[in-house]
Amino acid sequence: MLFTPLRILAHLCRWLVALAGDLLFDTGATKRAELFSPREVSVALVAPLSGAVAWIDLPRKIVQQFLGITSNFLPLALLIFGFLWCILVIVAKDLPVARPAGFTSLRDGPPVPTYRNTQVTRWLAKLMLLLLLVPIPRAALAWADTTFAMPPKIYGYILDAQSGQPIEGARLRVINENGIDVTSGEWLSDSTGFYVVETSARVTRLASLEVYRRDCQVPQSLSLKREFEVVLKPLQDEHLRPMFRHQLGCIFPARPS
Repeated sequence: MLFTPLRILAHLCRWLVALAGDLLFDTGATKRAELFSPREVSVALVAPLSGAVAWIDLPRKIVQQFLGITSNFLPLALLIFGFLWCILVIVAKDLPVARPAGFTSLRDGPPVPTYRNTQVTRWLAKLMLLLLLVPIPRAALAWADTTFAMPPKIYGYILDAQSGQPIEGARLRVINENGIDVTSGEWLSDSTGFYVVETSARVTRLASLEVYRRDCQVPQSLSLKREFEVVLKPLQDEHLRPMFRHQLGCIFPARPS
């Protein structure tokens, strides 16, 4: 039992080496004699179709309604399925035919498996595998942003879009994805434009920050997505996260009293 973790590690290493041989060098089996087979067209199209459904709006909504999967998880699931399908197409092998009874010659060595798919199909799968490496991390991040809640306190700076000066005394509220105000208490920005907002319920990045400026008639809704998040080193305390930075204008200025 003491060597069980080492055995598992050894098996994992051997599996990774074999996978690298199939993906990079085609050394895991004998190549098919034919270059391409028309019957493999459907096999080659599965991964591109899954990637297309993941990003094209109409088929994604159809699959989402049919399967009852959340819209943010569906693209990730389809991309991962396409990625695993490409690996399966590349590494799939047909077992060698058994030697006839009484066979004694070792000149040809032991029987070697043959790749199930032709080289053209396997090359297309390798190309698609590389292409899927780009959107999968992005889809995973989008799913995580809309699934896992942010901390109960949100920090940031708000600046005037025209002058670049900090906006002081702005009232801030957090509105969740259902349009409900989940702000706990009253929060204003200080003279540097810095603010802290605490929520009464955890929210995801689908929530928005509503800013009520003194010099503006209507509030402005700001996104809490990652592209507006900043890390201010070395001034920022590690506990002051997430930290946002927004620039906002005023479409309808307040009338002078």
